[in-house]
Amino acid sequence: MKLINRLSVMATVVSTMFLASCADDVYDPSKEPQATPTENPLGEGFNAPDGFNWSMINTVNLNVEVKDAFNGKYQYAIEVFTSNPLADETATPIAAGPAKQSANYIAEVNIPKTVEFLYIRQTDPNQRKEVYAYAVPENGGSLNCKLYYTATTSRAVTRASSVGTSGWDNVTDPGYTEETYNVPSESASIINGNQLPNGSTYIIKPGETLSQVLHSYNGANATVYIQGTWNVNGNITPQGIDIIVLNGGKITSTSGTFMVSDKSSLTVQSGGEVNCNIFSTATNVVIKNFGTIKAKEVSGQNGLNTGTVLYNASDALFQVEDKFIITSSQIYNHGTISLTAENAYMQANKTSAACLIANYEKATIKGNRIQAGATIVNSGTIEVNILENSSTDFLYNNCLLIVKNTFKFRNVVLDQASITGGRTNPSDKEWLPVPLVESLNSAQYTLIDGSMIKAKEFKVQSGSQVTFKAINKAKEDRSMIKAENIYFEWHTYVQGNMVLEGKQYNPERSHIDASVASTGYDESKYTIETCGGIFNEGNEGEDPYTPEIPVVDDATTYTYVFEDNWPKYGDFDLNDIVLTLNNRSTQANSNGNLKSAQFDITLEAVGASKIVGVGIRFLGLPASVTPSTFTIKGNNASFEAGQSLPTLILFESAHTEFGFTDRPFINTYQTASTNKADLPQYAVRFEFTESDKISSSAFNINNLDVFIITKAADQRTKRTEVHIAGYAPTDLANTTLFGQANDDSSLSSKRYYLSSENLTWGIVIPDTFAWPLETKNIKDVYTEFANWVTSGGKENKDWYKNHNGQVFKK
Repeated sequence: MKLINRLSVMATVVSTMFLASCADDVYDPSKEPQATPTENPLGEGFNAPDGFNWSMINTVNLNVEVKDAFNGKYQYAIEVFTSNPLADETATPIAAGPAKQSANYIAEVNIPKTVEFLYIRQTDPNQRKEVYAYAVPENGGSLNCKLYYTATTSRAVTRASSVGTSGWDNVTDPGYTEETYNVPSESASIINGNQLPNGSTYIIKPGETLSQVLHSYNGANATVYIQGTWNVNGNITPQGIDIIVLNGGKITSTSGTFMVSDKSSLTVQSGGEVNCNIFSTATNVVIKNFGTIKAKEVSGQNGLNTGTVLYNASDALFQVEDKFIITSSQIYNHGTISLTAENAYMQANKTSAACLIANYEKATIKGNRIQAGATIVNSGTIEVNILENSSTDFLYNNCLLIVKNTFKFRNVVLDQASITGGRTNPSDKEWLPVPLVESLNSAQYTLIDGSMIKAKEFKVQSGSQVTFKAINKAKEDRSMIKAENIYFEWHTYVQGNMVLEGKQYNPERSHIDASVASTGYDESKYTIETCGGIFNEGNEGEDPYTPEIPVVDDATTYTYVFEDNWPKYGDFDLNDIVLTLNNRSTQANSNGNLKSAQFDITLEAVGASKIVGVGIRFLGLPASVTPSTFTIKGNNASFEAGQSLPTLILFESAHTEFGFTDRPFINTYQTASTNKADLPQYAVRFEFTESDKISSSAFNINNLDVFIITKAADQRTKRTEVHIAGYAPTDLANTTLFGQANDDSSLSSKRYYLSSENLTWGIVIPDTFAWPLETKNIKDVYTEFANWVTSGGKENKDWYKNHNGQVFKK
């Protein structure tokens, strides 16, 4: 009995021990050791504001509508860029897909918060490309994009050509007409050697020549009719005389100055002629020219002096060989003004009164250079080599302006008009570009109803606000600025129904409205026709077919940095694991579904002494997806079992990936012997079938949940994961650590990997990033970091570009 009792006791003890052992193998969360908080590494009282999610990436939901000229027969290709592809030849699309009538391109894109504009390029079935710029909504959101101007046809063709009207509302034409004069049969007698009695009339009859200077008595008033010739060797400076050159009459002064002086006027009738060396006027003189006036110069005493009116009639010629100076005077030209010498110029000077050059329909001003301090209103033709004006006066061009060398102006209005370099031959169809168009300080250019500037170099100079605006009054046509090279050398606003055609430079200084279509040089589809003819034929493109959806190549490098001590704070040097993700690309089929996707990940640094693995969860892929091809570094790969969303374990030990059996710091001390230049890289590749119907946004950067594993699962506990702020743990993560130590995560509130001070253990930076050296707090190394955090991400959005040098240098 004693033996039995002893055996029974032993059995009882063994049984109790066995049961206790079995109970220990069952996971009991209540027995999980509780982690205690540690000191805030960013300083006592340092908090991130509530609602700050630590993201440096915006999500934008695009809805892109095209103006389908083919009624849905073909697709249009849509590409989305973060930089203007007309300015940045290296720009690659971050998204792409098809659109057509009643089938908009719908896409979700992720972009750095530093990106202010999205550039959407449309390729139509004729393979013509246009770029439209859209401002990114603050903090992301929805963006509706109509790739056309709502008040224009898809191919802007000016119908019946006509002349614009701008500028004329402030011009009052004198309206002089050629009079018929009753010339007396007898002349007054000359008194005192060269004076005419007040109110008298003097006649130089046909066949007669007068060789002396005449004045009215005391400069009061007299009239001189010229039927013959008034020829003076020297100066002709009549005062108080109304001079009327009749048909067949002439005034000649080949050596001196012919000055229409005080209280005088000059009228040249049809068939009459003035031919002089230097022509000038006193103030407030009226000149009516129905015939011909020729001078070597209009100069001396400021040429056409203040208040002078020059009326040049429709069949009249005012010809100047050299310089033509006008000072606060007004020119009303219905005929021809010609500057004939190679270096001839017209210089307008504005003093106390306005200066005006009005060139009417069918009128012509032609010469080498106009240097204007005057308002110019043109409804005819102006043809010069150089046209410059640095004043605040306006150029109103309603028809044809030809500038063969340089155009520099501050304020310009084009109304159904053009500025070009002319044509090599009058019979040519092609209009040449102006070699240089330069907008001067604080320029304001307005283009109306299908107007056009064509240049080789188009440069925008500085100013408080430089604006180029296209508006429509009588027509729906687009206006155009066309230049091989467009340089934005100051902050420039381009607005309205405009086409910018040409390569663009310094796009960061341009603010281009979504209504503006940008194209490459000679690539736009728009025909521009003004009163001078067709100035842009428009690119007809190829025979229509559905363009191929291009490969999306995201040129952004994304850097992932982690602290490994979660749920406790670490030292916040954010270098325990450093990864970069780049070369992210996708390709969609004509239905917008993904055919393939790929990206590369590089393990850059390990500042952890524990075993750390890396995983990626694919938030945009359905749980049941089975790619036709899934490889890592060329080897077949598979998703992790037991996950509700496809999850890849990239590696289990960062140190092992570098070839270490122990766990040293790697690339976090500048000169450590354990540093490695040969970095582990992982090429991740997918291919899908059409039946998978994978959305093109599945591989957006926000749908790639890159996380680290700081403790592997064992029989008792799930694994410890650290995710970027805001990303939920996977199904295999230990969530009992939520709310412990410094962590303030909550499954019920969907708050993940944020501390009680709203700090985080992992962030993704949309750029290459120089991570802090070991133990160097990121707040100290990146001096703008703290302001970025405490402002809730509103300020110093590019904080990661400025450091104090305490970073690892490759």
